[in-house]
Amino acid sequence: MTRLFRLTFLLTIILLSFTSQPSLAMRYEIQNPIYTGHAKFISPSTGWVNSGNGNILHTDDGGLNWVRQFTGSTHVSAFDFADGLNGWVVGSNGTILHTNDGGITWTPQPNDCTKSLYSVKFIDVDHGWAVGDSGTIICTTDRGNHWLPQHSGTNTTFVEVTFVDALTGWVRGYSEPILHTTNGGETWFNPLADTTMGTLQLYSMCFIDRNNGWFTANIYGYTFVLYRTTDGGSLWQPQFCRNSSLNEVYFIDVDHGWVIGDSLYHTTDGGVTWSGMTKPAESGTQPFFYDLNHGWILGRTINRTTDGGNRWEQCFFGGIAVSYFGVSFPKPDTGWVAGKQGVILHTVNGGRSWSRQYPQSGYTLYSVDFIDVNQGWVVGYHGSIRHTTDGGMNWVSQASGTTRSLWKIDFANANDGWAVGDSGTILATTNSGNTWTPQISDKSNQLLCVTAIDSQNVWIGGWYGFLLHTTDGGKLWQTIPIDTSECVDEIAFSDAQHGWFVGGEIHRTTDGGINWTKQYDYHGNRFMSIACLDSLHAIAVGYDGLVVQTTDGGDHWVEQPEYFGEWLLGVAYPDARNAWVVNDDGQIIHLFPEDDSIRLRSQIPNRILLAQNYPNPFNGTTTITYALPQSGNVDLKLFDLLGREIVTLSAGYRSAGTYRVQFDGKQLASGTYFLRLKVNGQSNVRKMVVLK
Repeated sequence: MTRLFRLTFLLTIILLSFTSQPSLAMRYEIQNPIYTGHAKFISPSTGWVNSGNGNILHTDDGGLNWVRQFTGSTHVSAFDFADGLNGWVVGSNGTILHTNDGGITWTPQPNDCTKSLYSVKFIDVDHGWAVGDSGTIICTTDRGNHWLPQHSGTNTTFVEVTFVDALTGWVRGYSEPILHTTNGGETWFNPLADTTMGTLQLYSMCFIDRNNGWFTANIYGYTFVLYRTTDGGSLWQPQFCRNSSLNEVYFIDVDHGWVIGDSLYHTTDGGVTWSGMTKPAESGTQPFFYDLNHGWILGRTINRTTDGGNRWEQCFFGGIAVSYFGVSFPKPDTGWVAGKQGVILHTVNGGRSWSRQYPQSGYTLYSVDFIDVNQGWVVGYHGSIRHTTDGGMNWVSQASGTTRSLWKIDFANANDGWAVGDSGTILATTNSGNTWTPQISDKSNQLLCVTAIDSQNVWIGGWYGFLLHTTDGGKLWQTIPIDTSECVDEIAFSDAQHGWFVGGEIHRTTDGGINWTKQYDYHGNRFMSIACLDSLHAIAVGYDGLVVQTTDGGDHWVEQPEYFGEWLLGVAYPDARNAWVVNDDGQIIHLFPEDDSIRLRSQIPNRILLAQNYPNPFNGTTTITYALPQSGNVDLKLFDLLGREIVTLSAGYRSAGTYRVQFDGKQLASGTYFLRLKVNGQSNVRKMVVLK
């Protein structure tokens, strides 16, 4: 707190992690995951990967095929295997689970630790260590049947532990120090206590024996350095320096190692010299090498090499980090999403896995519509229309006759469909899109959505709040007056009489569109999409992670508290048990609309997110939501217009997930302030207004 403002603030931090809600006790399967966890291989063929939300992927063929294993807890942050059967996972609130059958079943191991644990290391089936919050170090010598605390002498949050034998080990936090033990953890000491290496942010460490080790760090926020020790950590020397990131380091012996960040580098002389290697596309920054030839890199994909990294092949596809705008599920198990760069993803198992399809177009795709599991269309930038009749195995370009962007497509049946877009563009087809014919209305501004109830009854919505309606297939379009100036972003009808449209508000009709009634207003935020199952059940999504659901025709809308990215852009609702949402952060989110409440399963975000506080402007309390793609040190502060720090809202180590902070600013003067979130070298800023 600065001297300028000696205030008392009510700061309540509420964890809303995707993986820690009591309602999520069911098993879930991740949609297009980002692999932020590590890998462990006990042979070139047998290994495991942490894929988040309590799931671990297992392979017995070097990564060509993967089986998802669920640990039974969503509070998992790290794992380790001592052999092909015995493994452990650790997580929130002292969670420790053990498997003795290779990950098929997991059993909790009771312990007295209540702190969150972020790393675990076993050197054999008996001896292991786990580390976490507030300087926590615990150890076991009997396979985890008993865990005993060890004294670290610090409150630093430890995020990594490694041992090379039963006596020699190291632990690290996100920043200094690195602690060392030579007696199995009975005592821990900081070998650098009397030295100064600058202000370091630590990213990873690797030791191959009692003497030789490496760690990567960021110095003063802009220089990335790889350090090496040859005496167990008493003396560290910089070996490799870059202005771009060096996130993870991995050595298999004293000579051969790899370091990865924005690029991939390899050494054969212990790090004296480094050579650049081709980093696989769509990969992350989590490497693991079993020997000189066999290695894996984790990210949105799992890529493997069998020649030391000279060539890589993608062996598991987890999704692509582009904005997704359109989603279509003709059946609960079969669906498509479409987005930037012409990316189309397809699932045939309810989203447990997604494969990429190639429409031979690099144009952004804004909408996708499938009438069954075989026949579908996508539309997008520059008048692009693509059609498939074999479930997306092959896509054929259809001539739209326009270069204007097309924002939405909808088919009433296999023959009759409409596409709408910029400058009042309306295109219609009666032959599956083999020919598209322009139709005329009195609107010349942007048309954002279209829904075809049947071949004659069609609705269109657009910019600046209007509806167009036809009852003759588009020969005549009539403007329908509505009580809003907001955009109409999406229209959904369950039958000819019952429907909704969304934009800044939710409006409802029960008489075929003759009259529309406002049902829900999210205080100036914007709904982007709505889907209905029938005349009672609907889900709407929009800006700031907004998800609302009704089960009574819209008389009541229930807002869901979870945060899934800044812009939720599309929703599909194929049956009572399943719905899918896509957003601009590359997420595919599976919703379970059961028991009048939505249960959610999702990946964590792929970048830090700081949502706009709500309400804003505010007078009194406001809620600030942020989300983390991976664990790290959080620094969320409030500043005034002159850049003076007012208060720290959230600080310290946080696991990957979503968090909300309630802030009481009653004692702040009216004016503009700035929120700044810094995590792991990334930052995000929001403007906040106090109005009294």
